Amino acid sequence: MRRPGPRRAALELRERGDRHVDDAELWGRGFYRFYDHVVAAAEYDRMEDFTAEFFEHLAAAWPRPAIPGVRFMHELGRWLDARGLGGSIAATCARHRVPLFVPAAPDGTLSEGYRTARRKGPVVDFFKDYEIAIGLSGAGVATECISWGKESPDGMNVMVFTDFTIALPLLCQGLLERYGPAHVRPARAAIRAELTAVFET
Repeated sequence: MRRPGPRRAALELRERGDRHVDDAELWGRGFYRFYDHVVAAAEYDRMEDFTAEFFEHLAAAWPRPAIPGVRFMHELGRWLDARGLGGSIAATCARHRVPLFVPAAPDGTLSEGYRTARRKGPVVDFFKDYEIAIGLSGAGVATECISWGKESPDGMNVMVFTDFTIALPLLCQGLLERYGPAHVRPARAAIRAELTAVFET
């Protein structure tokens, strides 16, 4: 059930409220809810139309039947950058050749964009991403590692509940201040070679 409106890429945040709300009332007023945030349904639907344009572009630019998930996000970032959305995380990662892993990419606006695209592109092969090892967990809590014997209960264990868009800039700033912009990990050359193969094939 889509609501009509002019096309626009930006998702406009209308209001921030209590997570305990009447969702039926929000639907009737034309809003979608994400926990304690609501957005105008028409704006969100227009973003789905915008992502459909990306899939049509990808179908023409990527002739193979499948694309690795990390390469898919790289191509999305390049496409966004070319359309003046260079401030997005995907576009920034693409410009700096930083791999972006989004396991939930099949959910939300991207999946709807694929569904509504006139020309379907390659299937995203997320299993290819397992070739690149990365130690991130989306649902675990830091204290669980103590029960596995991986962390000491007397260690400096810190667990922060925050939004990714808040935590990422703070984390990057902290790493820059601690190590400096010229810092290179010894294993970086091997990692870069592996990622270059993904980005350039």
